[in-house]
Amino acid sequence: MLGWSRVAMAQSPRSESEFREAQMEAQMEAQMELGFAVFQQLRQTQGNENLLLSPLSLSIALGMLYGGAEGATEEAMARWLGAESVEGLDGSYEQILDSLGELSGDVELAIANSIWSGGEGSLSSEFVDSRQRYYQAQMQAVDFSEPSQALGQIHRWISQQTQGRIAEILSTQDLNETTVAVVLNALYFSGDWTSSFPSENTEIRPFTRQDDSQVYVPMMQQQLPLVRGYQNSLFRAIELPYGESERFGMYVFIPQEDVSLEAFYEQLTAENWRDWLRRFEWNEAGATVVLPKFHLSTEVNLRESMQALGLTEIFAPGADFSGLTNAAFWVTVMRQQLYLEVTEAGTEAAAVTGIGGTRSAAFSIVGDRPFVFAIRDNETGLLLFLGSVVDPSL
Repeated sequence: MLGWSRVAMAQSPRSESEFREAQMEAQMEAQMELGFAVFQQLRQTQGNENLLLSPLSLSIALGMLYGGAEGATEEAMARWLGAESVEGLDGSYEQILDSLGELSGDVELAIANSIWSGGEGSLSSEFVDSRQRYYQAQMQAVDFSEPSQALGQIHRWISQQTQGRIAEILSTQDLNETTVAVVLNALYFSGDWTSSFPSENTEIRPFTRQDDSQVYVPMMQQQLPLVRGYQNSLFRAIELPYGESERFGMYVFIPQEDVSLEAFYEQLTAENWRDWLRRFEWNEAGATVVLPKFHLSTEVNLRESMQALGLTEIFAPGADFSGLTNAAFWVTVMRQQLYLEVTEAGTEAAAVTGIGGTRSAAFSIVGDRPFVFAIRDNETGLLLFLGSVVDPSL
C-alpha cells in the first residue's frame, strides 16, 4: 500500500468546494506516489537504460478502469488511486481535465481517452455513460476476433492523438475473440522553453556514463539571469519553465560529482520530492545551464511493474469488474508507449497507456479428426490405456 494520507478527507471541509479540493489533493498525492513507485520498479529492472514513464497517463487509464471495479478489486485499486469513491475520483479527473483544457497557446497539451469493446451491449451502459461524462472517452466498437483489423483501427487512433509520435501499443497476440475491452489514454505535450537555448551555443561535448566511459553528444548551453533551483549534498536542481505562463516546467536533478545515480535513486521518493520542491527558490545570480539534446522512445510493461508492487487482483481471473461487464473480466495487458525529445526550442512528448482485458472462453472439443486418448488412474498416475483414433469406421 502506498503512503498517501487521507487526513485531508477526514477533516470534513466546511463547503462542497473545499471537500472537492481535498478530494483532488488526495488523488494527486496518490498519483505522485504511484508514479514514483512504478518508476523505482522500472529502474530496478532497467537500471542501466534510459527510463521514461507517464504517471498521468497511467493514472487516468486506471481511473477509467476503476469505474467498472467492484468488491475487493475496487478496494485494491482505490488504495493505489487515492480514491474514497468512484464518484469522487471521477469528479477529480473531470476537474483536472477541464483545467488542463484551459491552457494558453504557448504550450500544447492534448489528452484523449477511448474504450474499445466487442460491440453494443458488451459493456455496462452505466460504465459507458460515466466514462464518457467524466473522461470524455470515445466509445469504439471493433471485432476482436479479427485482431489485425481491430489493431489497425486502434493504432490509427493512437497515431492521430499523438501527432504521429506513437504508432502502436498492442500486437495481434494481445487480442482475440475473448477480449472484452481495451482502455486507452493518449497524452501529447509540446512546449517551447520560456528561454530557449541559442542554437549557435550547441556543440559536441563529452557525456560521462555510469561506468565512467564517455560518449560525445550535442550539448546545449545558455546563461539564465534569473532561475529557480535548489542544491544540497545530493544534487543540484533547476526548473526550466515552458512558455510565457510558465505553468509547466522541466525539473532537472543532476547528482553531485561524488554521488552516483544509484545513490540518488535511493533517495528519490514522493516524500523527498515534495520536500525538495518546497525548497526551490529564486536565484538572482542566475545560472549557466548545459544539457544534452536527447530523444527517448521506449515501451514499458506496466503489468509486470504493478504486479511487483502488489496490485495483483486486477490481473487474476477472479477480478471483479462486474460494473464494467457481466462477463468474467480481468486485465491481461497493461502497457505504455512513450516518446520524448528535448531540443534548443523546447520539448515534445507523447504517451499512450493501454489496458486490455479478457474473459474465459467456452471450452469446446470436437473429435472430428484423428486424436489421442488415455485412460489414467488419477490417484497413482498409472496409464491403463494409451491410444489414438485415426479412423473410427474401421
